[in-house]
Amino acid sequence: MSRLWLGAVGALLGCAAAVVACPASRQFVDRYLAEGVEGYSLSCSAPRILPVAAGLALFGGFAGWSSQSLRVAVLGVLCTSVFYVVALVDLQVRRIPNLLVGVVIVLALVQGLVLGWPTLWASALGGLIGGGVFTVLYVLGRGAMGLGDVKFVAASGLLIG
Repeated sequence: MSRLWLGAVGALLGCAAAVVACPASRQFVDRYLAEGVEGYSLSCSAPRILPVAAGLALFGGFAGWSSQSLRVAVLGVLCTSVFYVVALVDLQVRRIPNLLVGVVIVLALVQGLVLGWPTLWASALGGLIGGGVFTVLYVLGRGAMGLGDVKFVAASGLLIG
């Protein structure tokens, strides 16, 4: 496949991911607000989605073009979209949903199986180091960060290796 085609497909995937990511983050935020968690409602208007769609489209296009691999572009856009949703929800209600941590873990497993990197050993080591460092920061921070942050960084360590 040509670089141009892979870049175009990556850009389309990025746009599609942005259109899904904003409403998904709004559902998480609204659920937490309904449970009485302090925060504020999230708007999914066009001015909010368009910059995200442009950014994910550029990222997806670049990932497809530079790697010359549709698998890399798809996994890159998926990971970036999930991280975007985590960031939005965490900024709004100071929580990171366990479902999103689970999605990052699944993406790490898929990445290892499909792309072959990071290896199982490197992935486990990344998860242990990330989770261990943030566990220490959690204990020392006395409430400055929650266990959701610790779990998310451990899952991200699995993804990065």
